[in-house]
Amino acid sequence: MSCQYKKTRFDYAAKYMRGDLPEADQETFEAHYLGCEECFSAVRFAEKISVTMHHYGASIFAPAPARPVAAKPDWLVKLKSELEDLYFAFAREWRTAVPAFAAYVLLAVALGFGYYKLTSNSQLAHEQAIHVERPSAMLPANQTGLAQLHPLAWSISEATAANKPLAERLAAAKPLYQNHNYFLAVEELAAIANDFPESIETQLYLGISQLRAGQPAEGIKSLHRVLELNPKHAEAQWYLAQAYLVQGDSAEAQGWLAQLADQRDPKYGQGAHMLLKKIAKSLQQKK
Repeated sequence: MSCQYKKTRFDYAAKYMRGDLPEADQETFEAHYLGCEECFSAVRFAEKISVTMHHYGASIFAPAPARPVAAKPDWLVKLKSELEDLYFAFAREWRTAVPAFAAYVLLAVALGFGYYKLTSNSQLAHEQAIHVERPSAMLPANQTGLAQLHPLAWSISEATAANKPLAERLAAAKPLYQNHNYFLAVEELAAIANDFPESIETQLYLGISQLRAGQPAEGIKSLHRVLELNPKHAEAQWYLAQAYLVQGDSAEAQGWLAQLADQRDPKYGQGAHMLLKKIAKSLQQKK
């Protein structure tokens, strides 16, 4: 099937990552790229650029440091002075002017070569100091076209807000999640989850970030952890179903969606019911 974003996908991917698209276009493009391999790759490429600039932008675009001027040895200064005196002393006589001039040129070449070596070594040291390893490419997960991975609005409970160390760590991770920097969000939230394993919000946003960073297997583990802490957590059930859809496991996804539909959750119940119908229709068409 022809992609409607074929000529503009990289522009849309960049604007999507920055949050510059109108809300309707943001949702439309998001629903599309999750089922389009080319647009999915474009979004991941834009996300890696964002990650690289976040980590290394200051180093990449930092002005080059002033090169230190190496002090000339005393003997070299003295030799230069003596050769200059020699040249001017004999410059009036043609026979001695030529060899004196040749000696002066030789001196200039020697000084220039020495300066080149010193500055080259300084530049090499500077380049080695700012050299960094770029993040490696990540392959997109298998997309079914049915998954609806719209980001969940960030919010924390009063209990979490009262836990000052946890709340401060989550506040630092919040902009990464909200600005679609999911690779960085996964890194930060995983560290928080390691220190606060009982934090439901941390596990939830970690799982969603892992899904959107193309890591559905890891996302499933995080979301199951949420359900271990709260078996009736509607958001975790919804995104767990999406994770299984991304992996192509329709049966497992249907099980979690059926639980949501049976609970008649006001936020996800109707969506679960409608998605169950879409999955059933898709499976029927494949027969």
